[in-house]
Amino acid sequence: MSARLSSTAPQVHARIRGALHDIEMRRQQKAPPNQLDVKTNTSQGPAPADNDPNKDLVNRLITDNKALWDQLLTNTFPALKMGTLKQGDPGYDEAVKGFKWYMIQDFMYCTRDVGYQSDRAVQTDDVFEYVSIIQKAQKYCDYAIDSLATCVNKPDADVPGLGIDPKIVFKSKPTSTLNDYTDFQHSKAEHENWSYYQIADALSKDPKVDKTAPWYKTFITANLSPKSVNDQIKFFQDYYEGWKDHYEEASDIFRQACIGEINLWGVTANPPKDI
Repeated sequence: MSARLSSTAPQVHARIRGALHDIEMRRQQKAPPNQLDVKTNTSQGPAPADNDPNKDLVNRLITDNKALWDQLLTNTFPALKMGTLKQGDPGYDEAVKGFKWYMIQDFMYCTRDVGYQSDRAVQTDDVFEYVSIIQKAQKYCDYAIDSLATCVNKPDADVPGLGIDPKIVFKSKPTSTLNDYTDFQHSKAEHENWSYYQIADALSKDPKVDKTAPWYKTFITANLSPKSVNDQIKFFQDYYEGWKDHYEEASDIFRQACIGEINLWGVTANPPKDI
């Protein structure tokens, strides 16, 4: 595998780009697609709802689960390590290894979801659902390539990476934490909690952050684009009538996903010795 992979999309990592609109309750929305655009392979839905902040599902979920959300943003690896450590500090080298291990897990997450979406596609008999699933599978293929590039590209490549030996990446196994998290997502939701954007935004404004650290380009600057966040807010405003009656279900999924993200950041504490 070449160590200079190109990236087809901004490196906003997997669970962020997955987007909260994939919550399983979306299947129950009251305004399903009513037309298939054959030329672009996109389904056309209802017109957008009014621009009402109360119709922003994510804003409500964060507000109603603020303690858990704050724990994710302030008490995990990015805030505790990325925001404090500089090259030469005690614990810096071990933190870099932990970050590399986290990104390998992210790559495995992407790869697993390619297979998951493909399996879903062959089981459906609905045209609109099939197109939606295939489009999602295509995106996850791009995400997998992007995540692999983050892992194996050299730090000075056009698409900067962490310089991990590809053999190490491909021989690695998913942690039990990743298995539990993906099992939850595949059984109940494909979840996006947008923590990466908020974490990256805060770190980019922190003068203490070491801009030469490997996570600065591969994580912080890579996750600063709010485009996906804005796209998903618009989705929920468009489909307000569909999700409003399933809020408790969405809130439960949101809480479980935040816990999953907190636990997944925890893998940084136990990286393999050969990274």
